[in-house]
Order: sequence, then structure tokens, then C-alpha cells
Amino acid sequence: MMDLLIDNMEWIFSGLGVVVAAALARYFAKLVRGKAGKRTARILIKVPLGLTGSDMEFGLLHVRDGKDDVEDRGPLLNKTKSFKAVDERGTLAARIKYSKRLGFQFKCFVDHPGMDFAEVKGILKKAGFPAVEKGGGKQQRAWFLHPDYPTCKTVDQITNNFFYPE
Repeated sequence: MMDLLIDNMEWIFSGLGVVVAAALARYFAKLVRGKAGKRTARILIKVPLGLTGSDMEFGLLHVRDGKDDVEDRGPLLNKTKSFKAVDERGTLAARIKYSKRLGFQFKCFVDHPGMDFAEVKGILKKAGFPAVEKGGGKQQRAWFLHPDYPTCKTVDQITNNFFYPE
């Protein structure tokens, strides 16, 4: 038996090499396809005066890639991303990874502990942010649309912003 293994060692390892190479090729192809199909978008907002306190946290909900009425849309994500300061003049940015062929739906929000919703709504509306709505849950949250991006509706008739694919 040992002689048989020794005599066929080259054949065994060459076959094993082909199997390993094929598996590695499939792995790297999936990796490249996944990376090649993604883009990163940078969404900027300017914080209105009156909402610049340290207690205020601005964020963005990445609802899903694609629109609800498109058959090959991405799964429902509902991932929260925080806006980070870009400069000292109140400009904030959030980075969203999305499928480059689908674009993505999003909605902005601000958590406003200790501040009345009506006051927050008035400040956001005056600064040009449309469709300000009160959020539910434990947090005091105001949802709003970004004025620089188009909108779309979900199957539940909720209006979100949409970032079109490149």
C-alpha cells in the first residue's frame, strides 16, 4: 500500500493542488465581486442654529439598497449611522456603503433630549428640512427629510430620501 502511495504521490498532489486552486479562485472571485459592487456615499448636513448643543445627536437610517418597488431591491436593513463633525461650522457627514447598481433609501433624524419636539420641528422647518415627524420609543427623536435629495415611498407609504446609483 505504501508503494502505491509513493508511486502516485505526484498525481495525488497535483490533483489536490487543482482542487485547492479552484477553491481559492472561487473565494477571491466572490470577494472581488462583493467589493466591486459596492460604493460609499457621503451625506452632508448643516446643523441649524438652535440644535448645536452637545446633547443633540444627528443620525441617518439606511433603510435599504434600492427602492421598494424594484424587484431586485436589497433586504430591509434599518441600520443607524451617526453623523460626524466635518468642520467647526456645524457641517456633519455620514458614510453609507451601498450596492452601486441600486442606490439606497435613507432618512435623517436628530435625538433631542430635554428639548420640546415642537421647538425642534420649528428649527428644522425654518432651516429648510421638510417633513419633520415625531419619532416613537424611549428617545426623543425627530425624523426629517434631507432637502438636497429626492424622495421615494416605501410599500407602507413612508417617505424616505433616495440616493440614486452612479
